[in-house]
Amino acid sequence: MDIPPCPTIYVKNLNDKIRKDELRRTLYGLFSQFGGVMDVVAVKNDRMRGQAFIIFKDVGCASNALRSMQGFSLYDKKMAIQFAKGKSYATMKEEGSLSKYLAQKRKGKLPDKSKMLATTSKSKSTGEPAAKVAKTNGSAAPALDAGSDEPNTIVYCSNLPDEATQDMLKMLFGQVPGLKEVRQIDGRPDIAFVEFETDAQAGMAISALHGFQLDESHQMAVTFAKK
Repeated sequence: MDIPPCPTIYVKNLNDKIRKDELRRTLYGLFSQFGGVMDVVAVKNDRMRGQAFIIFKDVGCASNALRSMQGFSLYDKKMAIQFAKGKSYATMKEEGSLSKYLAQKRKGKLPDKSKMLATTSKSKSTGEPAAKVAKTNGSAAPALDAGSDEPNTIVYCSNLPDEATQDMLKMLFGQVPGLKEVRQIDGRPDIAFVEFETDAQAGMAISALHGFQLDESHQMAVTFAKK
């Protein structure tokens, strides 16, 4: 079934040897000619290698970009472009629906197939990135007593192993653009706070890393921190 047009396009077959910051700048400059680009998500990890999302302010800009840039050769590789399967955090924030979505998500009122672009299911035909699906091993996810539904620039991480370090968390969250700081609490190795430049970037981190399996017994929970 065809994917309906939306403000976000999914780009694959990118040259994964290019530095992440250079790739993001290049994609931003390349696609800005079609209208307002709200964000470029290009994460250099195994799951997102050679892929990116371009988030436009409206569907018209995204449609023009898709038609014009389909098959365009960038860094000696031809881009394959399609519409993303769902809305991005940035788009939901622009529409004013992000807080409601996050509240429903935490209450379990949304279906397992997320509406967020960064958690679309992987398919053989599109190669889109798979969601970090939580493996609860028969038990509920840990309570997020410092979590919040209100978007802001800081995310709260819980259920971390005792061996978790700032360097490990920086490496993990550094895959998301805009990382500013990682803070751990003395005597509480199981939690941490990670700050980003914008709340949209913090939302990307939640979408990409909530439910990430750190080891056999620790599945990280990530949400917006309480202000």
